[in-house]
Amino acid sequence: MSEPKGASSADGLSAAEGQAAVEAIAEAEAAEAGHAVEPHPAPRRRRRPKVAAESKPRQADGDADPSEGPAGAGLVPVMALDETVRAESVTITQGGAMHVEAGTVNVTQGGVQDARAERIEVRQGGVGRAEVDELIITQGGVGLVRAEQATIRQGGAGAIIGDRVELQQGLARLVIARETVRLEQAVARTVMAREVVLGDRGFAGLVIARTVTGQGRILLDWRAGLALGAAFALVWTLLRGRAR
Repeated sequence: MSEPKGASSADGLSAAEGQAAVEAIAEAEAAEAGHAVEPHPAPRRRRRPKVAAESKPRQADGDADPSEGPAGAGLVPVMALDETVRAESVTITQGGAMHVEAGTVNVTQGGVQDARAERIEVRQGGVGRAEVDELIITQGGVGLVRAEQATIRQGGAGAIIGDRVELQQGLARLVIARETVRLEQAVARTVMAREVVLGDRGFAGLVIARTVTGQGRILLDWRAGLALGAAFALVWTLLRGRAR
């Protein structure tokens, strides 16, 4: 009688184990099914392309501006640069630069604070200070320039120091030249040169030169200046004598 009871209990135990295994497999499949849905949400896939698209243009724009100026490519951006631009040829259009060192510099509707070059040509722009072999300015201006040849057309200058200077429809406060100064429909406050040529409608306030030619007008030459100075000294002496 004992053997049938043990066989029935063994059968019941194996049936319970089988049921537990079935339930465990069902739970595992349900868990795997739940994890399979979570790793691939739709919003995560949409965010990645947007971030990449925004970051690429920003990197391209940030790398483009500083590389063009100091790299020597010759093209200076519209914004002014704090560093020195060095190149064989520099072209500035509707922009500006602080310091430029180059063989040739071309400025159109822009400006340079300090420039050193063999040749500088400015159209509708300005240069603060320049050291150059040849300077040509059209409808522009320069503060202080040291040049072998300086030509200004329809523009102005604070001070020009060079070998040969030519003003055409321009204005200059001080012009000092080793050789020749030409004024064509231009005005210069003070001119010191070996030779001064006053063309049509040329005018100079004070001229100190060996030779002065042309049809222009001079307010005071060096002789008149000396005479005026002597007369002023005489009047001043007389006034002081009467005051005593």
